[in-house]
Amino acid sequence: MARPETTAAGVASGIQLMLLAMLLLAVNDAIAKYLSAMYPVLQVLWLRAMGFLVFALAVAYHAGRLRGMLRSRRPGVQTLRGLLMALQMAVIMVSFWLLPMAEVAAVLSAAPLVVVALAVPVLGERVGLHRWAGVVIGFVGVLLIIRPGSALFDWTLLLPVFGAILWGSYQIMVRIVSEYDDSMTTLLYTAVVVAIVFTVISPWQWVSPTPEDWLWFILLGVINSVAHYAMIIALGRAPASLLQPFVYSGIVWATLLGWLVFADLPDRWAVAGMLLVTAGGLYVMYRERKR
Repeated sequence: MARPETTAAGVASGIQLMLLAMLLLAVNDAIAKYLSAMYPVLQVLWLRAMGFLVFALAVAYHAGRLRGMLRSRRPGVQTLRGLLMALQMAVIMVSFWLLPMAEVAAVLSAAPLVVVALAVPVLGERVGLHRWAGVVIGFVGVLLIIRPGSALFDWTLLLPVFGAILWGSYQIMVRIVSEYDDSMTTLLYTAVVVAIVFTVISPWQWVSPTPEDWLWFILLGVINSVAHYAMIIALGRAPASLLQPFVYSGIVWATLLGWLVFADLPDRWAVAGMLLVTAGGLYVMYRERKR
């Protein structure tokens, strides 16, 4: 009998779960943006990190991995990667707080292109002309979104660019530690380090939530955990290379939510940039699958 993830039904359900995960992540970002208008960003990040920690511990408990859960062959590298993740979360959170959701989501979607660019000097991988072309196309798309030198440019537009670089760098470090530790160890290190970082710095900015807003914070943690769990299941049922193009559906959800909730609509240049970022990413994925 074929494994579930190799069957047509398994692949179809994997695609559906990835689309669901992208929708939930966009909803999660919209809730975080809404809460950050009333509460300090660090407080929102801390509660989000605690929800992620609970989720990771629950997964580890189910897998029987709580004992010795932080045992690693490269604890220093794992800790550094967790710190990078915390910084990336903060930059992206501030980006969503200050900027329209659609533009931030589109720029962050350039992270796979950053991975391709960094894979050459850091991992020693060979990248062909076609994949470099995809990176250049995506970079042009980012320039159209932020438009440096124009009257519409603002330094805050560089935040999601920095976030995409951090996210791509984080994925490179995941590839490095995957040679020494399994995915469960990496997940637990990420959750613990991020929770510690925001536990240390968030109490300095704390506003007691109202009962209604506590429900929003709880919903934020639940949706974030369900989204990541859906992605884990999806990747277990369908090949990662097949699922990557559906990640770009997050731009659509972010645009719709930005319009419906915050009345933000990207202009034509931003839309053109989003299309180029998506096209560059999809072309890189196509070349990866063909290779």
